[in-house]
Amino acid sequence: MINSSPHLAQCLQQSYTDNAGKRRRVGKRFRAAIEAVDYECEARKIYCEPVQLVEFGAQLITTKFLIDIGEFVIIGLTLSGENQKLRTSVFYDDAENCIKIELDHGIDFGYFTLEFDLFDGVQRERITQLIIVAPLRAWGGQFSDIRNVLAVQLYALRSSSNWGIGDFGDLKKLAEKAGKAGYQFIALNPMHMTHFDQLGECSPYSPVSRLLLNWLYIDIPALEIYDREKLINNWPFEGEFIATLARLRDCDHVDYEKVAAIKFWVLSLLSEHFWEGFEQADASNPDYQVFSKFLSENQRTIARQVNAHGGGVNARDRNLRFHLFTQFCCAVQLEQCFALENAAKPIYDLAIGVKPDSLEVRACPQDYVASMSIGAPPDAFNQLGQCWNIAPFNPITLREKHYRPLVELLRANMPFGGGIRIDHVMWLARQYWMADGSTALEGGYVRFPVDEILAILRLESRRRHCIIIGEDLGTVPRGFRAKLTGSGIYLMDVLPFSISDPADLEAMSNYSPRVAAFIGTHDMPLFAAIWSEQHANILHKLKLFSANEMPEIGRLIQRQKCVIAGLIGEELPICEAGQAFRLLGRKLKKRKPEFYFTLLDDLLGEVMPINIPGTIDEYPNWRRKHSIWLENLQIEMA
Repeated sequence: MINSSPHLAQCLQQSYTDNAGKRRRVGKRFRAAIEAVDYECEARKIYCEPVQLVEFGAQLITTKFLIDIGEFVIIGLTLSGENQKLRTSVFYDDAENCIKIELDHGIDFGYFTLEFDLFDGVQRERITQLIIVAPLRAWGGQFSDIRNVLAVQLYALRSSSNWGIGDFGDLKKLAEKAGKAGYQFIALNPMHMTHFDQLGECSPYSPVSRLLLNWLYIDIPALEIYDREKLINNWPFEGEFIATLARLRDCDHVDYEKVAAIKFWVLSLLSEHFWEGFEQADASNPDYQVFSKFLSENQRTIARQVNAHGGGVNARDRNLRFHLFTQFCCAVQLEQCFALENAAKPIYDLAIGVKPDSLEVRACPQDYVASMSIGAPPDAFNQLGQCWNIAPFNPITLREKHYRPLVELLRANMPFGGGIRIDHVMWLARQYWMADGSTALEGGYVRFPVDEILAILRLESRRRHCIIIGEDLGTVPRGFRAKLTGSGIYLMDVLPFSISDPADLEAMSNYSPRVAAFIGTHDMPLFAAIWSEQHANILHKLKLFSANEMPEIGRLIQRQKCVIAGLIGEELPICEAGQAFRLLGRKLKKRKPEFYFTLLDDLLGEVMPINIPGTIDEYPNWRRKHSIWLENLQIEMA
């Protein structure tokens, strides 16, 4: 009897332990929803596992069959690497029901494809297996001291040259300033495309595509084909060109809808002009060759994403030309940001997923489970749990596709010589899902093949000399952090999570190996708001908590402030926020973390939050700009 494809229900974790140590069982409704998930590969026959991990240097590879293949004949077996076929000798071991492949020499790092036919005398069945040979640890860089990282929300940069949103021109200047100040890296918010036809969308962690860059960040005046006079003469918007841009710059919050409308109009004009020039250019022209190379490497991916949106033939062609042009501009400008010798290097941020109706899901619906959303289980911070309206990868099809969607995603988000931060890194092992129309209380965990995914991460990391940092905050499976550090992946030590009470100060020691230290993150109150105790007032004005709850909120903030004061060894009234922040940074660095992250917002003394989790319309998340303009920004080491 032939095994059929594994069902998603086999990945379901029947129960889990929450943050309070309580055992929670998955409900019948969620189990039924998982069992009802339909996916393309369900009827496939499975003869052997689609993926196998093999150790570096192995000269014998064993592929076990899941059924007795004694009645079959193995025909045309080949083992090929990414650029070559390997010389092998093969034999079938009847006692162990497997094929054993002997290599002339030890196998190298990389991806290998084992292919052969099984013939039963009537028909042939094509069998393919991905073999992954990965290093034991991810890339760790070559640094002798603490690596200082400046964490930046790009959209929040305010300058006299941008068009109402921080752009790649601003980032280039900031990377140079940060490098001169001694920062080795700049950590960015996700650069993913956040919108396609809904121009007001702004959350970088709820994108429409993680394979495409956000064209809102293009520095339009820096483009060679930019013609300001032509734009002024054809300006279709209310208000004069220069005055409109000045108003957008002066706003304290990014007006995404207006910025996107103006940039879309301008970039559409520039795209038409660019394509006219490209189609008339000589093939020997260097600019022609650069763009041609970009098309050869990226056109297929961009076209697959853009064409998934639908529309008539003319609209699809116009959209594709626009996005090929803007993705080219993004790629060139983003690379230029970090090209200077002393500039800080980038750490990109990879969101956990995409919207259910996103370009990614529409382009390859079988790779996702769009009827489910990723979220978080109930915990001490949110007793109802969280639903993020983010579509998850399907772990079954991910394996059966030999992880091609994952490899493509990593390569699009791993800068060579830089780093990648993986949001909610626990998804490598399991994800908390809930069905459409259900609450987070009715969800459950779905397991992912963590060892195979970690092997891919290590291999891609080494190839691109790219460090990996995992955001391991929340409900973490037992033993998972040890798996991460064992693979050379850095963990996040965020101060309020590691030391929540002044009594914990006496037990402090040096940071563990493979740790990146943070005072706070984009989802937490900023340092100045805690030190000045203004965060309680902010929450009160937003009416996010009842009058009865506010005293407890105030006590939590006061306790956090006492922890900070205990760390820096100062009486509470003595320091102003900036001095306290710098003193705290010095104290934490004495504990020798391998990475030390400084939020630019904390360095500037910003008080208003970047993002308040759980809010939508109550607070302008991902919109607030810095109070200091880039031209006046003096970057110093925290």
